[in-house]
Amino acid sequence: FHPDPWDHENHIWIEERGYGFLSEQSNTLATRGILRIVTEHQKRLEDLKFRATHDQLTGQLNRFQLLEKMEVTISSSIKSNTPSVFLLAAIDNIELINEAYGYDIGDQVLATIGKRIASSLRQDGTVGRHSSNKFGILLPNSDRDVMGHVANRLLDLVRSTPIDISGHSVGVTLAIGGVLIPKQAGTVQQTLSLANEALDQARIGHQNKFMLYHAGSNDAPRQTATKLKADDIISALNDNRMVLALQPIVSCNSGAPEFYECLVRMRGDDDQLISAAEIVPMAEKLGLMGFLDHRVLEMAVKILKDDPHINLSLNVSPQTTSDHDWLLAMRDLTQDRPDILNRMIIEITETSAIRDLDETVNFVDTLQELGCRVAIDDFGAGYTSFQNLRFFGVDMVKIDGSFMRNITSDAQNLMFVETLIELAKKFGLDTVVEWVGDEETAGLMASAGVDYLQGSLYGMPEIRSLPTEQFTSPPELRSLSDSA
Repeated sequence: FHPDPWDHENHIWIEERGYGFLSEQSNTLATRGILRIVTEHQKRLEDLKFRATHDQLTGQLNRFQLLEKMEVTISSSIKSNTPSVFLLAAIDNIELINEAYGYDIGDQVLATIGKRIASSLRQDGTVGRHSSNKFGILLPNSDRDVMGHVANRLLDLVRSTPIDISGHSVGVTLAIGGVLIPKQAGTVQQTLSLANEALDQARIGHQNKFMLYHAGSNDAPRQTATKLKADDIISALNDNRMVLALQPIVSCNSGAPEFYECLVRMRGDDDQLISAAEIVPMAEKLGLMGFLDHRVLEMAVKILKDDPHINLSLNVSPQTTSDHDWLLAMRDLTQDRPDILNRMIIEITETSAIRDLDETVNFVDTLQELGCRVAIDDFGAGYTSFQNLRFFGVDMVKIDGSFMRNITSDAQNLMFVETLIELAKKFGLDTVVEWVGDEETAGLMASAGVDYLQGSLYGMPEIRSLPTEQFTSPPELRSLSDSA
């Protein structure tokens, strides 16, 4: 309620409840009720909605929302046969800024650049944080000329005005890669792939440069490099050079490890370990995630059989949530020991879960019938957490680790995480927080009522060795290796 109905900033939100006393003739004798001011509660809900769809650091759309906007724009461009533009802008020198001034200044630079980009776009333009130092920019109903004009304006805007932060004048330059939709790309994945290639070309030579994607002489070397990486992953699967690193997840009450997350690693030819951050994106691009998920399942089951006291959680890719063969493999691998399924937790990401709600529900139901528990990973990364969580029927949520950043000094961030925990509790779900690196953070999370803690404070991932002769690659994978 507010005297001025257009003054949305200062509205007072109220909630009223009441009842009446009626006579035998149904006349109202008296009424009684409660009028409650719920303005703070409403503001909190609005804040939660904003935080769930926007990147906390920059205030721009988060990656998930950016991808949704991309999908809508691409679909609209194809249907209307109208060109649109996608730009991928990266801060050239963010690593140097972090080293010279510290990560706090680097974060402020990212936030400032995000605001500058957003303020320079026309009303129908969209900007979102794509990754650490990259911003995605969508320009619907735009052609090549508009793309060049906007890109060069952004380059000049950022370069010409240093950022003044905490007494430091920080100079920033951008590199920008551009893609024409749908002429050059007709899907989100293809658009991102080509934009990254154009961005790589923009970074060659001098700074502050824009490049439009074009298929040219640089494709052959790039294809050769990708082929070599494909060979690496295929041969690692064939030669049993994929291994699991286990990271403890401890009970908030006892402080003892309750289960371990399985994190895939690959041993290179030089015996150096290659992390999942390098393996998974390439495996996804090459269509090898199904093979990788099968191998992780095999290794996890072997560990569970060998150690009757351990509980494991393992991540599966979006493709696997609709892969009936993976579920059959789980059943076949455990048919002599069905009891070990009770010690398995399968983690699916929130973004993959909401792609097909019915498919996700079926996948979760099947796993639970087998005896596994199911967790939603990266909980809170998208607005749909609040709308669709009740449909999934999962047992656990793992709160996205990015929310732990600066949580000891950011009251709003802490309030957001506390609300996520409270929401999960209302659904009867266990909760896990990741990236716990110090006692103060652990104490705050314990006070918030979280069930489990994971992070460097409790141990880094450690390799669990397995006999190399126990796994046999499927014929399809061996044929890929032979033809590569």
